Amino acid sequence: MVNLTLQRTIDSLSMEDRASLLEYLERTSNFNDTTLTEAQLAVIASRDAEMDANPSIGVSEDEFMSKLRNKWA
Repeated sequence: MVNLTLQRTIDSLSMEDRASLLEYLERTSNFNDTTLTEAQLAVIASRDAEMDANPSIGVSEDEFMSKLRNKWA
C-alpha cells in the first residue's frame, strides 16, 4: 500500500512527470521479469480471439489514451 504522503505527491504530478515516474519504476524493478502461468496465457489468448472476432467490443489505443489522460489530467 502506498503511504498517504507519497500518494499525494504522485497525485500532484503532471502527466509527463507521472510517465517519467512509471518509466523509472519499470527500469528499476523486476516487473518485466514476470513469468505468466499457462492459465494466464490461456486467458490472454481467449481475450485476443474474442477481440479478433468482434472488434467493436474494444476501443482504439487513441481512444483509450484520451480517456486515460482525461481521467488523470
